[in-house]
Amino acid sequence: MRGCLANQADLDTEWNNFLDAMLNLADRLEGPFNFESVMDPIDVKISEAIMNMQENSMQVSQKVFQGCGQPKPSMAFRTKRSIKETAFTGRFRPYSPDARPTTAAGTSLDRLTGDVKKRLKHAKKFWSTLPETVCAGERIAPGDECWNGTAKSRYESVVIGNGLANQVSNPDVDVDITKPDMVIRSQMAVLKEMTSWLKAAHSGNDISFETDEEASSGDEEGESGSQGRAVRGGRGGRASPAIIGN
Repeated sequence: MRGCLANQADLDTEWNNFLDAMLNLADRLEGPFNFESVMDPIDVKISEAIMNMQENSMQVSQKVFQGCGQPKPSMAFRTKRSIKETAFTGRFRPYSPDARPTTAAGTSLDRLTGDVKKRLKHAKKFWSTLPETVCAGERIAPGDECWNGTAKSRYESVVIGNGLANQVSNPDVDVDITKPDMVIRSQMAVLKEMTSWLKAAHSGNDISFETDEEASSGDEEGESGSQGRAVRGGRGGRASPAIIGN
């Protein structure tokens, strides 16, 4: 199985680097850069500012008059009104932190970030462990009645390592290590580029992306697509050395 998935195993390094960059960015969202914690109380802050203005209107007016001068009184239809009559009574109330809906898990962004981090950590080393994941289970587990490549017996050969370079010593699967899968190589380059974007964003740099129209007007050689997919590791069972090694 390692021979069959040799090219895919080479994705592992860039894949893990990409996940690490995602995790570092997610850590930022849980810290002082959590925009939800900044935006949530902004309406309350505005309300408190208006209430403070109402309660200290005389002092504020005096400071304004000192800095800008006394306003000229209007002669037409001028009536004297009290502060009480012009106040927005009942609309703005003192803010109490207890009034905000809270949960044990925190805000919605906190929950989403925590869930994303768990999934990202679970996806680490996905490609290098893919042969073991495929081979795990009772139906594929090793045994004396398993085909080992030459006879019906237990696999006794040394299990080779992951990756295309290690297949030069694979006794069971003929893999040409001089001809790497170009689709996989293209995906490795995409992962590397996305990782650099994430690192730049983590450092506070603006990232610009090319639109579909801009991409179609440029070079069209080496065209390849990449699709996101959800991955999860296997559970339980013992992997067969015979199948993994092949």
